[in-house]
Amino acid sequence: MNNALWDKVRDVVIVLLIPALGWVLMVSRAIETERIHAASLRDEVADLKRNVERLQERDKATSLQLVRLETRLDGLGTQLTRIEGLVERLVQRTP
Repeated sequence: MNNALWDKVRDVVIVLLIPALGWVLMVSRAIETERIHAASLRDEVADLKRNVERLQERDKATSLQLVRLETRLDGLGTQLTRIEGLVERLVQRTP
């Protein structure tokens, strides 16, 4: 009787334990895979942040260059207006 009870308990434990062990291993592997994926994503985010910072610095430099260029163009416009006036006066004086 004792032997038969032990056999049934052993069978139940085996039937429950093997799938549970398989599930634990599967979940453990899935967790490790997700951990590796999360680490990869963290690295990618860090790279993207560095790229954004570089692009922002470039944007600031480009904006500054555009302001300088606009200032120079305004100065050239003023000079062209002055030259145009001088040419018109010169044309008017010429017989």
